[in-house]
Amino acid sequence: MENKEQTTIEPKPMEMIKWEDIKEWVDPDLVLYIEKKLKVDNKEALNLLQETKKYLMVARNNYTPDTGFAPSAIVDEVWHNFILFTPIYAHFCKKILKRETTIPHIPNVGRWNKIPADFQPGKDINPFYLNSIEYIEKEIGPINEKYWPDPRVQGYQGSCSSCCTPCKMAEDDPKIGN
Repeated sequence: MENKEQTTIEPKPMEMIKWEDIKEWVDPDLVLYIEKKLKVDNKEALNLLQETKKYLMVARNNYTPDTGFAPSAIVDEVWHNFILFTPIYAHFCKKILKRETTIPHIPNVGRWNKIPADFQPGKDINPFYLNSIEYIEKEIGPINEKYWPDPRVQGYQGSCSSCCTPCKMAEDDPKIGN
């Protein structure tokens, strides 16, 4: 009987994407859609797209089953609109972020809920949202609190309990709404 060795093929590690490599990417149709959908001017739509790209980049670079990420309410809204342009979103994820697939958007509900069972919206800080802020700061630089309200500072009013879940921050901002 012949002894056959088993070969384990290690997955090739993904190279880290750097902000400098993706920050200039813009799709004019997506920007126009963000302008119309969120009723903002071109400059604000571009800023919102930049913040969404930051989120997607850090989530792509750092996600593990133990390290989840959640966007701010406004970045989540822009991400929803980005996904609606499926070919553009697929191109961005595959060619710009160098992933084999798109970055999935999964709300924290049912079996997909990874928020700790004892989490109290409005009282506790979502650890996934905090991961997003911390990794953006680490990989890109200081967060823009207009788009990423920082729950670590005194006077923070948002609760960002989970992606796709209305929160106080969304209620307070007419551009986000519920």
